Amino acid sequence: MQILRTIIPVTLWPSKAPCIAYDNVFARVGDLPNGVFVADADDGVHVKENLLDGKEFTYWSPGSSGVHYLYFYSLVKTEVNYIALHGHSMSTLGNVYIQVMYKTAPGAWTEVADKYVTDAGPIMLSFLPVRAKEWKIQITSPSNYRIAIAYIGRSMVMERGCWSGFTPPWMGRVAESITNVSESGSLLGRSFRRKGIKFSMDFTNISQVFIRDEWMPFVQSAESLPFFVQWNSLDYPLDVAFCWVNDASKDFKHPRYSSHSHMSCGVDCTGRVE
Repeated sequence: MQILRTIIPVTLWPSKAPCIAYDNVFARVGDLPNGVFVADADDGVHVKENLLDGKEFTYWSPGSSGVHYLYFYSLVKTEVNYIALHGHSMSTLGNVYIQVMYKTAPGAWTEVADKYVTDAGPIMLSFLPVRAKEWKIQITSPSNYRIAIAYIGRSMVMERGCWSGFTPPWMGRVAESITNVSESGSLLGRSFRRKGIKFSMDFTNISQVFIRDEWMPFVQSAESLPFFVQWNSLDYPLDVAFCWVNDASKDFKHPRYSSHSHMSCGVDCTGRVE
């Protein structure tokens, strides 16, 4: 198999504005002409469909070490500019290598992004948009592993960054601490439990065209499905959060006009960064 390496100009990507990834071609491949979603292997129990349900406790496992892949094909070209994975066990295995590729000719694949997995957090690899009929996420691992969530598609890159006062996702830690003391007031011990993260994104002076064409489809998707946030891929490309909204009627701030032809909007996110 021939793999052609693509060099992406750093002046065109990445971006300081948040990238919100909710479009998942794996999940909507049935709506594409002759669409097919394939995992080259599974362990007989944890199948590829588990990657699409948005749940962290179900997962896909290839069942063995070596080179495995997730693949989709359609008769029409599909635009892709990111892949995202969450709920994986790859960080503990050492030397796990992820490649994102699209087919350019029979037997020839062009690589647009790659990564060695070094931590247990959500993974999001962003790149310049490419339109192709066939895409593949290829994983080379020394041992069997699991992945709970897998997305590939076109992310929504916001027109502007967040306002001052924004808390980066990984800094919005939510924890529960319980302190036990004796009747005399002596400290007996403390217990601690991580409960994920919470953060808000607020945007102003967003064009109403962007709100209609980009933001509102995201709102409709996030009412029932999780999403990924890469809040500043230029300066902090590894800061990725797997997110959801607890109550769409409250967590989404309805778009409102801030000036002629421009609007403000926002969302309160709950999620995980590890």
